[in-house]
Amino acid sequence: MNISEIILSIRYRRVRKRLLRFIREQNSVERYEHILRVTATCRALAPRFSVNPARAEILGLAHDMVREWPDEKFLQLVNEHGYIPNAMEREKPLLLHGRCAAILLRRDFGVRNRSMLRSLEDHTLGRWGMDLTGILLFVSDYLEPGRKYTTPEFRERVMNLSPWEMVLAVNEHAKARGKKKSPRTHQLHVYARKMAGLELSGGERAALQAGG
Repeated sequence: MNISEIILSIRYRRVRKRLLRFIREQNSVERYEHILRVTATCRALAPRFSVNPARAEILGLAHDMVREWPDEKFLQLVNEHGYIPNAMEREKPLLLHGRCAAILLRRDFGVRNRSMLRSLEDHTLGRWGMDLTGILLFVSDYLEPGRKYTTPEFRERVMNLSPWEMVLAVNEHAKARGKKKSPRTHQLHVYARKMAGLELSGGERAALQAGG
C-alpha cells in the first residue's frame, strides 16, 4: 500500500464511522443488515474490479443509506439540488434513492470522487458506459448473500467470472425470474456484451449506436 492509499484509507475510516451511525438511525434492522452484506461483497470483489477496498466499502455503506425515506423527501432533495426527475422517477420516486445518497455523500460526508458518486446514482438500474466502480456496486447489490432469489452455488459461479460477465449473468438471472428489464438496464446489458467481446445482434447494435 503506497502513501496515497494509506491517506485515503485513514480518511475513509472517518467517513465509514459516520456513515454507520447514519444508516443505523435512518433504516430498519433488515435494511441495515442488507447494507452491511452489500458492503462486505463490495470489499471482497474490489480487487477483481481494480477498485480501492476503502472506496468499495464506502460505496456499499452509502448505496441504500436513504432507501427507506418517504417519496416526498427524495423529490425535495433532488429538487433542491437542481435535478429534474424523469417520467419513471416521478412515477416511482424510490428510484431516486441512489441519487439522493450521492448528494448526501458529497454534501454531508465530503466525498467528491465522481466515479463513486455516479456509481451511487446508477446502482439500481445501471446505465450505458458504467465504469468498473459502478459495475462493482451493481453486481454486489444483487449478489449479497441475503438475497432470497439466489443460491450459494449461483453466487460462487458468478463471482468467479470477469466483471462484464458478472453483469450479464446477473441480468440474465433477473430476467429468468421474471424481472422486467428497464431501458437503462438493457443498455447496460448491451454495453457489457460489447465490453466482454461478444457478438451483438442487430437490435443490440442499434442500442449500441443509441447509447454511444
